Formats: sequence, C-alpha cells, structure tokens
Amino acid sequence: MKNIFAFLLIFLLVVSCDTQNKPTLEEEVEETFSFVGIEYFVRDDSREFISFHIPGVTYSNGTNVEQRFLFTPIQGVVTEASFFRIEDFESFRIVDAEVFVPVHIDESDNIFLGSRKWTYNLFQQAQRSTDDSLVEVIVPANTKTRTTVRLNYRIYRADYKLFLRGYITGTIKVVEGVWTGQYLDSHQIITTQFDL
Repeated sequence: MKNIFAFLLIFLLVVSCDTQNKPTLEEEVEETFSFVGIEYFVRDDSREFISFHIPGVTYSNGTNVEQRFLFTPIQGVVTEASFFRIEDFESFRIVDAEVFVPVHIDESDNIFLGSRKWTYNLFQQAQRSTDDSLVEVIVPANTKTRTTVRLNYRIYRADYKLFLRGYITGTIKVVEGVWTGQYLDSHQIITTQFDL
C-alpha cells in the first residue's frame, strides 16, 4: 500500500512538473512576416514647408584682380528621407518589406505614391544628393564674398496601416502608425559681398 501511494505521488509530481514547463503554442512559434500591403491616410498636419541655411563659405580677395572660385552647393545634402513610427512597439520580424511611400500630398489631400524603394523599419532612412554640379563664385577685387545655400523642403505626414502575413501560421497582422517624409524641393544660392 505504501508503494502504491509513493508511486502515485511521484507520478503526479512528474506529470505536474512536465505540464508546467511545457511551452504554449504561441511560445513555440517565432513568427516571421512578409509584406502584403500598405495604406496611407491623410492627417490634419499632412503638409509642411520648411527652409534653412547650411553653413556658408567665405572667400576673401585682397588683390586688385577679380577672382573666381568653384563649389558644389548641395553635394551630400539629404534630398529625401523616410521614417515610420508606431506608438505601441511590438517586436516582430519582417522579411523583404520594401514599401511605397507618398511623394506628394496635394491641397485636396490626394496622396501620390512613389517607387518601391524604402525598407519598412523603425529607423530614419535618407538619400543624399550626388549632384556634384559646380557653381562659380565671383569675388571682385578687394572684397570678401560670403556664399550660403538655402534649402527648401516639403515635409509630409500620413497615418498608415501595414498589412503583414505570417510565414508559418498565415496570420494577418495589421500595424498602424505615422509615416513622415522629407523631400528637397529647391535650393537657392545667396551671395553677399563686403569691402575689405
């Protein structure tokens, strides 16, 4: 009788320990998602225009002869940027998630998408200008010339819904957040001259 009681006690102990440590189905599956689609929605603050100056270059000409200098005004300047933000960050992995993003939001709140070149992630991505066009700056005799560049950007914001499909389970996941894009609209070269 003591042996049966001891056997039952050991059996229940082993069974209860085994079921407590057994992972659930959700823990066993580490889901990876593929891109299905993305939708953008206009916000109240969808359009903004900003301008700022980048540090200038000063040329001094202490001679009696006009001098000329060359410089590249926008080489290396950010021309486009894209940033996806979500409020409640939840860890998930996405494979091959290149997405379309708005390139223009007009006054009637129509959204125009560009090419599929941005990767969906939570880091700001940027493309820099490779424009190495040279601009000639003329510095008259006995003057100092300061040259600055004013950059004019369009900033767009849109709410988005990202649709993903689980590779293993086929589950559809919807991620909501805010996208912000920045585009170089134009640049202006400003030249100011001073007597030496």
